[in-house]
Amino acid sequence: MDRTLTNEERDLALVRIIRQMELLRRDPPTLDRALEEVGAALQAVIEETGALPGILETLDEDAADVAAYDAAKAAAGETVPAEVVRRIVLGEHPVKVYREYRGLDQATLGEKAGTNAAYISQIERKARHPSRSLLVRLAQALDVEPPDLITY
Repeated sequence: MDRTLTNEERDLALVRIIRQMELLRRDPPTLDRALEEVGAALQAVIEETGALPGILETLDEDAADVAAYDAAKAAAGETVPAEVVRRIVLGEHPVKVYREYRGLDQATLGEKAGTNAAYISQIERKARHPSRSLLVRLAQALDVEPPDLITY
């Protein structure tokens, strides 16, 4: 009879396996013997409950979840550290935050974006607003998207 384990049966199975592992810890056997004993305990639970299909289904679901997580993480591209986000949310200018995150000084960023350090300083202090074309160049220099640099 094939069926899915109830929560109680799962808990019982885990307790049996943990007890077996505790016994193994008290009398350290060889790795092969340990694997045989843990495998035997798991096999006994499977035979008693007839839950092999349920266990396999759970493992398949877990594997699918891991694969989906890995794919989503890979597709997300670069992530931004929480400290960068925190600084921007608290009101620092994104150009300054990303410049410092990328390890650039104002002169280097100005050179990469086709402007000078004084203008970068004014932008970071919110004394000046960059033109649309400069915003695009700053974003390219900082390796971010232009909307990431807009302040509201």
